[in-house]
Amino acid sequence: MTFKRKPVITKKITRSDLITAVTRALNANFQYDGINSEYDTDCSDCDPGDYHRCCRITDFHIISIETKSIIDSIVDCFDIEHDRCRVTRLLTNDGALENADNYEPEIGGSYYGEELRSIKLCESTQSRLLEKICATIEAMQP
Repeated sequence: MTFKRKPVITKKITRSDLITAVTRALNANFQYDGINSEYDTDCSDCDPGDYHRCCRITDFHIISIETKSIIDSIVDCFDIEHDRCRVTRLLTNDGALENADNYEPEIGGSYYGEELRSIKLCESTQSRLLEKICATIEAMQP
């Protein structure tokens, strides 16, 4: 089981450090913290005595998205409550985090066949949200 590490930001942070932290938060694995998914496995090509080591993941789909959990992990990058509220509002109003098509699974091989390694926001969605958050950060500067 992989747990994502939430970025920890101290008070005197540079804009560059904040953008790095937000980028990390947007690129996090939401498999265990925000995304509930299901998939089937096809073990039809496996040798019965091989303990299903050649199983393949099929029919992956997202059942539910806990957007509050995902938004909280992103706004944890911000120290000031007012900034956290602005970014929360931006992410909530954007709606991208609620759309299952904006997430992609990473499937990899293991000893027992294919396994789901992570579920992340697709790169285009990450880039678009980062751009919007950066514009918000600019607006927050004194």
